[in-house]
Amino acid sequence: MAATILSILLVVAILGGCALLTQLFARVMYRRCPECGILNARRRVRCRQCGFPLVEEHADSG
Repeated sequence: MAATILSILLVVAILGGCALLTQLFARVMYRRCPECGILNARRRVRCRQCGFPLVEEHADSG
């Protein structure tokens, strides 16, 4: 009985750790558009679906 509970706890810990790492990876690699909510690569300046600016464009750049 104790081995079964330990095994279940181990599986939950492994799956929870994977979910946490996936969330951290997604936050680093992607931005969520505040207008439509779609995920965009961090390098994008505008949303790939609605075109909403994801970063403030500087007036002096150009």
